[in-house]
Amino acid sequence: MSVPDFTARPQLSEDVARYVRKRIFDGTYSAGEYVRLDQLAAELGISVTPVREALFELRSEGLLAQQPRRGFVVLPVTERDLADVANLQAHVGGELAARAAASIDDEQLRLGLILVIARVHYAERYTGGTPFPGPLPCKIRILCVQLVTACSRRRQVGYWANMSARGPLWA
Repeated sequence: MSVPDFTARPQLSEDVARYVRKRIFDGTYSAGEYVRLDQLAAELGISVTPVREALFELRSEGLLAQQPRRGFVVLPVTERDLADVANLQAHVGGELAARAAASIDDEQLRLGLILVIARVHYAERYTGGTPFPGPLPCKIRILCVQLVTACSRRRQVGYWANMSARGPLWA
């Protein structure tokens, strides 16, 4: 007799945690607001056990705080949280750019950078001005022009990729 081939499926509490996390990040649950076990369980049509497990998981991630006899409250997102996310994205982006620079040809790089420039122009044009605070679009354009110029020099592309891994270039 063969063993059935079960596909990996996340636990229900992981699905609930993903759902609540999304609602925290999209602003449905604002800072200081309570997340009620029974209300959430009724809303999702499940028992309170996976909801409780999910809220404990989110508490361990620092998104919720548990208050005795009151439940779970949404914590505010701090500037440090935003800086941590930005630094992580810069590091990962730099690593990916460095890996791509080793295998990408000049034409692919040129076309990719033209796409970045086009997206910045589109964002500026259709949002009633610059969608970014400060001189970021100008600095992105300057960076893209410098990278396009460096297409034939792979070492230069690797240099820029490593620079982005150190943090935002426009800071």
